[in-house]
Amino acid sequence: MATQGWLFGASRALAPNSARFPITGMAAAHPSATLAPSRRPVRIILLTLAIAVMSLADLQITLTFLRSSGMGEANPIARYVMEHGSVGLLVVWKCASISFACLVFLIHRNRRSSEIACWTCCTVLVWLLLRWISYSDEAWRLTPALHLLAEAEAAQWVQLRD
Repeated sequence: MATQGWLFGASRALAPNSARFPITGMAAAHPSATLAPSRRPVRIILLTLAIAVMSLADLQITLTFLRSSGMGEANPIARYVMEHGSVGLLVVWKCASISFACLVFLIHRNRRSSEIACWTCCTVLVWLLLRWISYSDEAWRLTPALHLLAEAEAAQWVQLRD
């Protein structure tokens, strides 16, 4: 039975008893023709670590803006948690959701679907952090407009006071 590695295209030939057969001919000359075990679990561990770090950075930036000028929150679940006005509750909720997602990814680290989900999460978090950078660069210019938004979009606007 032959298997195909998802990300790097590593091909392996497996006997019914899981003994590996060597790759011969033109296929052996190709760099992806390797007999090394799948690297998916290692990739997923590294991606999960990246997800945790980027999520914690997102939490820190969110807390910074919530404690200063406030911000609009599009995520209704996060907005509900923030409306309680508790920094501790927000931190616990964010850490619990990060931990749950990372645990699911690590438990299923041998599955292709888990790797796809990890790459998707990393892509979304990179996009989100780039949006935060843009928001931070423009926030000082937008402070008067932020106050108007806070009044106009009161249902989505959240701010935490210490």
